[in-house]
Amino acid sequence: MRCGRCQFENMPGQSRCLKCGSTLVQKADSVDVNPPRMARWKKPLRCTFRWFRAFHVTPSYSVNISIPPWLSQFSREGLFGILLSIIPGLAHLLQGRFREIRWYVLGWLVSLVLALFLYGGFWGLCFFGFAIGLHAWIAIHSALIKQVTGFGHRAFAFVLVSLGMLVVYRNLGGLIFRNLAGGYSNITVPYYRIETGDYLLAGRSRLRNKPLTRGVLVLASLEGTGHGGFWPWSQRRRDMGIAQVVGLPGEKLETRGGAFWINDEQLDAEKYPLPGWLRRIKMSVTIPKSSYFISADYNVAAHGRALNKLDVTNVCLVGYDSFEAKAFMRWMPLMRRGFIRDME
Repeated sequence: MRCGRCQFENMPGQSRCLKCGSTLVQKADSVDVNPPRMARWKKPLRCTFRWFRAFHVTPSYSVNISIPPWLSQFSREGLFGILLSIIPGLAHLLQGRFREIRWYVLGWLVSLVLALFLYGGFWGLCFFGFAIGLHAWIAIHSALIKQVTGFGHRAFAFVLVSLGMLVVYRNLGGLIFRNLAGGYSNITVPYYRIETGDYLLAGRSRLRNKPLTRGVLVLASLEGTGHGGFWPWSQRRRDMGIAQVVGLPGEKLETRGGAFWINDEQLDAEKYPLPGWLRRIKMSVTIPKSSYFISADYNVAAHGRALNKLDVTNVCLVGYDSFEAKAFMRWMPLMRRGFIRDME
């Protein structure tokens, strides 16, 4: 009931105003003090609305698990800035603070370019890690760094965000360069200036639905022959390497006199070098129609026994499904970088 003098809203049934003490005049009509009823279509959603409202209400009871203030700030204030910082500097740009991290963004860009330019070598891996570290620092600097002051808490946030960035880089790189692959050479081929351990770039589209010709270098699954490079912890990486196709389906291949022989014709040793482990074996094999004979270094130790034809068959006769891409460029080392001469 509204007071006519001071306009104060009193409770229904009051005879005097609680603010100024004036006498209140009761209206003749009855006052409905009941709240309006909820619409029927809203009733099924009532529990859902309550569940969402619970996020904005501080519980009056205590819980056994206490959340550190810095972790709460990380989840509430830093997460949005980190998500925006997937593009380095975007969060700062929207906040008008880009000047604070402009040198970090420049360092990230330079590190990323150098990592791609030196990819496949030790320094490429170092610059790649440095780029991820700078990106993670930019992300936590967008909001979290002002709330979290402890060194241990900052270090934890930095490591956590760095691991997340590593996952993003790995998946995003696979999406952008999905047609591009790479591997370390398992064989030395003087004609192409390829040495064991060189990192070669290979294209998947160059191999897709195309018959292989003699001499091409392919990225293949080579069990027991892989060159680990700087990824020794990955079994799949150890088993992927660059090898050379020497024998085609249906051909008769022999090893004698330190060279390959195809259908009783000797191949050029400079173009098709015979690996050292095959020089000790005299063999003759007819290549199945569904397989190719690839030349690669056999790194599995003999353990006191002589390698035989069965060993050669297991490692050298490979199906088309084992090939992933066809090499087209020698990427590392830098001094010999360039496209591989026509192998066809």
